[in-house]
Amino acid sequence: MGFITGTSGDTILVEEDPTVSFSEGLPLLPGGDKGYFAVTSEISILRS
Repeated sequence: MGFITGTSGDTILVEEDPTVSFSEGLPLLPGGDKGYFAVTSEISILRS
């Protein structure tokens, strides 16, 4: 599970825990996993 916290063109940024930032240390702190994903016609985005 994650939260969409940003969009740019056909990509979205999904974060497990948006309260953990990149600047808090490397590697990312637990709970702060982040990933960019391309959105295609084969992807469904569900809102809750």
